[in-house]
Amino acid sequence: LQEQSAVGDVVLIIELNTPCSQAQLGRIGELLCSEDAVSCISCCLAGSPG
Repeated sequence: LQEQSAVGDVVLIIELNTPCSQAQLGRIGELLCSEDAVSCISCCLAGSPG
C-alpha cells in the first residue's frame, strides 16, 4: 500500500451521492501541500485527453 501520492499516479475519483459503478479514473497532475507537508491536495485530470 502506497502512503504518498505522486504526480502521474492513477486514482479512482469518487463523488458523493454517485454510485461507485460510475466512478471515474483520473491521473494526478499536481500536488499542493501545506507548509508542514502533513495535508496535501491533489489536482486530478479525468476523462480522455483531447
